[in-house]
Amino acid sequence: EYLATYLPGTRLPCERTARYTVRRREGVHADPKALARFDAALLEATELLYDARFSEADIRLREAMSLRPEDPAPYWMMARLLYLALEGRASELSPAERIAGYEAAEAWADQAVDRAPGRSEGYLWQAIAHGRIATSAGSLRLALRGWTGGRGPSWLEATLRKAVSLPEDFRFFGFSTRGDALHALAQFYRLAPTGWYMSLVGTRGDLDRAIELSREAVALQPVR
Repeated sequence: EYLATYLPGTRLPCERTARYTVRRREGVHADPKALARFDAALLEATELLYDARFSEADIRLREAMSLRPEDPAPYWMMARLLYLALEGRASELSPAERIAGYEAAEAWADQAVDRAPGRSEGYLWQAIAHGRIATSAGSLRLALRGWTGGRGPSWLEATLRKAVSLPEDFRFFGFSTRGDALHALAQFYRLAPTGWYMSLVGTRGDLDRAIELSREAVALQPVR
């Protein structure tokens, strides 16, 4: 039933194929067993996230970090985990509690960007977490926390643009980083105000652009 939802027309049994990108680098010592376990831990964490088993996914991601602390994947996946867990219980939390959770998610995404500034996933989860700080605020004082440190609306737009344009690593059952980034950028242009005062922050809403990006997102991952 799970596969039928995300991969229409798929017949069981089926075979999953993993593809790896090989980049030429200086020779370093590698432990094949550790690398295999790292990949397995990420895959297990991904499947657990889709089942909303967040505590178990957290354990797998921390294991992956211990095996390859320089790899960005466990860090942006931890940001994603915190975001999904918060969204599932948002109605139970105060605005301040939600914001604290999204700030923690953003901090994990920051670590992913630090490790791989040329890949898209960290930027996507930076933007999603940071954007939710403002939309969850519930008061002007709390909302302004999302605009400090140079991370205002123009930063949010630029970060989402990076998530759309940079190479992606995540694809899973028809979902992808670029598809999610296109959807998130479309929502930014849909929700951002269009008044003259937005020129003061360097960006503004654009419904036509939002529609265009939404069409691209749907074309890329129609099951979203």
